[in-house]
Amino acid sequence: MKSGDLVCDSSVALAWSLPDERSGEADRVLVRVSETEGRIWVPALWWSEVANGLAVAVRRSRITEADSEELWRLYGRLPITTDVELDATLGFLLQNLAGRYG
Repeated sequence: MKSGDLVCDSSVALAWSLPDERSGEADRVLVRVSETEGRIWVPALWWSEVANGLAVAVRRSRITEADSEELWRLYGRLPITTDVELDATLGFLLQNLAGRYG
């Protein structure tokens, strides 16, 4: 990772996407990445979580299917890098971090 890079969870992406969940913090992520030419690092599960969030938003009429399709095109243009290095060692480290920081 370099200095302009950020790690994001799916709630940030959904805040970019759902009008009633907009947040200044999520908007600052996009600004920071664009100003620094950084990357947005996401865990592999991120894509599934975003897909689920958008599917639920369409089902509940919070956005249209066309909105969802456009959002996927926009996500595709973002400098998103998926961290896919998953193994027992990483699981152990994650559990320790979760225990340490609650």
